Amino acid sequence: MIISNNKRTNIFAILLFALYLSTFSHTIVNANTNISFWNINMDEDDVSNYEGLRIVLFFKVSCPGCHNQIITLKEIEAESSYIFNVIILCVDYESSNDTLIEFQEENSLSEYWVIGYSTDSSERLFNIEFVPTTVILDDSGSIVASFSGYVEASTLEQRMDYGISHITESYTSETFTDQGDLLRAFFIIIGVGVSLIVIYFLVKSLRKDQKKASLVTAIIKMKNDEE
Repeated sequence: MIISNNKRTNIFAILLFALYLSTFSHTIVNANTNISFWNINMDEDDVSNYEGLRIVLFFKVSCPGCHNQIITLKEIEAESSYIFNVIILCVDYESSNDTLIEFQEENSLSEYWVIGYSTDSSERLFNIEFVPTTVILDDSGSIVASFSGYVEASTLEQRMDYGISHITESYTSETFTDQGDLLRAFFIIIGVGVSLIVIYFLVKSLRKDQKKASLVTAIIKMKNDEE
């Protein structure tokens, strides 16, 4: 079947759009998001058990950026006019809560903060590859934003405002990603697009070569028949 140029363009656009959806589909999470973890008492818990605006921070004890993010969250909490829950989850699971208690004391964490160990399922949910990773949920449990790497206070506060004012047009149920993630996704899309173009022209060139080879074969056969 011969495909017209317009149809080829449409097919190419559809392929790129499908790639875009596959790249970001894992970041779209509906209300009442379940983020399981082991709390400081080593009991199984879930972020959905807590109310209001929630900030979930995935961290490592030895991560300097994580410590800086915690300091920033403390500053936001001290200056904020509204109440929100902070849940920090260590990605290095241990069988005891000694590390959690020690970290809580050394960093003078608020008694209202929840600290625990993340589970494999919660890490897979956000595709945690490095820390800190910060997630913001609104009061319905919908994810408002997700950031990989340290996030400035102004950016966090802006996304928190989105979560609080989710009835406005500013709200979206899709996860916000940092600019680095968007840039990487953009280059992935461009890379795949270029690859598809190269493959198309390679196939087209191969078909031309095949036609030439068939023509040469036919000519040789005709000459042999004449002899």
